[in-house]
Amino acid sequence: SEEMYSYVPSLGSQGKHIRYAYGPGTNLLKTHLPHHPRFTRGIVTYRHLYSSLVSLYALESWQARTDTGGQPAPEDPDRFLLRWARQYGLFYGKWLSAAAAYPEQYLFLRYEEMVSDMAGLLPAALLFVDVNEETLPPLASDTIATLYTKQDVSWQTESAQALRQQAQEELSDRFTAK
Repeated sequence: SEEMYSYVPSLGSQGKHIRYAYGPGTNLLKTHLPHHPRFTRGIVTYRHLYSSLVSLYALESWQARTDTGGQPAPEDPDRFLLRWARQYGLFYGKWLSAAAAYPEQYLFLRYEEMVSDMAGLLPAALLFVDVNEETLPPLASDTIATLYTKQDVSWQTESAQALRQQAQEELSDRFTAK
């Protein structure tokens, strides 16, 4: 939710953030950047490669159609897959290297598990960042409480669902043996 983002600012964002002390030495930031040596501790979320690529392909297809007034995505699906599979490996490879050197400093959470069992994962994540749920500000606690309830993660509109289905169909044959 937007409220949660106000308590955990993104690196490089210009948005307004609520200053909140989670505990001694605990600063929470969100980033989509590759690992940098100054990032000394973190929770890394990742998604199954195929699901990640389908989602990104659907997003880029939607953006291309929006930008071109309804024309399909200009990039060849094979080229797209090669480019983004490589980027996925480079991105997570840096985080995995950091975790191999300092395993106690990184917690990896799989997106699919977060969607299916957030209630089971959230206590470990809060413990990892040394945050006691009872000490959180009231509005944030309400937001965290909603994470314990499984949410409907399906795409909201029929056109978005159709676009994701089309992306999956365009990419699926490239993942099957012939």
